[in-house]
Amino acid sequence: MKSLVIDIGNSTIKSSHINSDLKIDNFVRRNYTKKSLPKLLRKIAGQAAVTEKVIVSVSNKIHYNSLVSEFSNLNFINDKMRLPFEMNYKTDLGRDRICAVAGATYYGADNILIVDFGTATTFNILSKKHFKGGIIAPGLTNSLKCFTKTTGLQTAPIDSNLPAIADNTPQAVASGVYRLNKFGIMGIIYEFKNIFNDLFVIFTGGNSKHFLDSGFEHDVHDEYLVLKGIKIISDLNENIN
Repeated sequence: MKSLVIDIGNSTIKSSHINSDLKIDNFVRRNYTKKSLPKLLRKIAGQAAVTEKVIVSVSNKIHYNSLVSEFSNLNFINDKMRLPFEMNYKTDLGRDRICAVAGATYYGADNILIVDFGTATTFNILSKKHFKGGIIAPGLTNSLKCFTKTTGLQTAPIDSNLPAIADNTPQAVASGVYRLNKFGIMGIIYEFKNIFNDLFVIFTGGNSKHFLDSGFEHDVHDEYLVLKGIKIISDLNENIN
């Protein structure tokens, strides 16, 4: 059964029509602000059939009213739902991480590392369908924003082709933040590969585009991973409230 799946993160909204075999159709990714979100939701709602099931993962409950006003047949991912994996996480696990790990079950590998390049860069380990935990690190964009805000320095745009030896301050700032992220991420992946045999590495998230051609060893780049996870969780549960 085809559903409209929506993921509202800290700074971006993603949506797609997805059927039960996880085929993606009409994928949309947009940055949003509190002011622009209702208009974006209205546009997405205009593409949904009246009877179509709408499944939503939302990081902030402040957006609930905007969603309810735009969609009928609305279903939220919630903490009481069955998941396609086991876990013993000792604190609340964010919906984005839950859905990314659920999406990773599609690949069927015994040991999986999900690297999600978003507002934060998260590293999540799924081993034999058991979520082991992971790491939450500052994301690439946030690292750059924080550094320039605290130093007052100007920056060039982030680009994987930035020179290692920059001849101007804006490029030096961007290159430094990028390389600190790049080699830190490579080190974390290397560490996990020493712990888990035959580790299957998945890249996802909006900032993953900056790391695809940078010497990283990864098995799959799946920009739809979280949306697929939302659909997998939904299909596993008869009712979502």
